[in-house]
Amino acid sequence: KYSFLASYSLLEVMLDRVVLCGLAGQVVTGKLECREDKDELVDIVTEQVVEGKIFACAVFSKNKVLVNGSHGSLVMLEVQDRLVVVGKGELPDMKQRWFTAACEWGQL
Repeated sequence: KYSFLASYSLLEVMLDRVVLCGLAGQVVTGKLECREDKDELVDIVTEQVVEGKIFACAVFSKNKVLVNGSHGSLVMLEVQDRLVVVGKGELPDMKQRWFTAACEWGQL
């Protein structure tokens, strides 16, 4: 179903929020529902978020996801019935423009 994740994908998880990011800027997210008979990903949302490869992603509280695209672009998303862009930014000019760790600081 999500063949665009077959050759490259990033996986991030926080509590029951699961986020997968693809080679061509796609983000797939849902909530993991654990049941006695089988676990299932529900409330799945799929969106094209950036152009090109996603190098990093992070999941924060309140259904927020930070995505790091090519050329150091940063996009903060909020998961609703779709992915809503709530902020944009850019990493400083450097050789490798992606983050390896991210945290939420204060109230955004």
